Amino acid sequence: MGAAMALAAGLLGAVVSACGMGYQDPQAACDQAVAAAMAIDPRSDTVRSIDGAIAGCASLEAWVSAAQRYPDAFGGQDPTAVAHERCGTSTALAGSGVCADLQGD
Repeated sequence: MGAAMALAAGLLGAVVSACGMGYQDPQAACDQAVAAAMAIDPRSDTVRSIDGAIAGCASLEAWVSAAQRYPDAFGGQDPTAVAHERCGTSTALAGSGVCADLQGD
C-alpha cells in the first residue's frame, strides 16, 4: 500500500508540474506583447503590432499598465483611447479581453 501511495503522489506531482510549466502571468504576457510592439521599426505595420499587443493582453487594466511604460508610443494618446479606437476598427480584436472590457464600460 505504501508503494502505491508513493506512486500516486509522484504521478500527481508530475501532472501539477506539467500544468504549471505552461502558465505565464497574464500581466507579464501583456508586458511582453507591448514591449514587442514598441520595438518594431516605425516604418513597418504599426497597426498590426498594436493590434497584436492588445490581443496579447487579458484585460484593459493590463493593457493600460503595460502601455504606460511607453508614454510616447502613441503620440501622447491615452492607452485607453488607443484601445478604444483599435477595438472599434479591428474585427480581429472583437474577442479580446481588452475590447470586452471596453464594451462593458
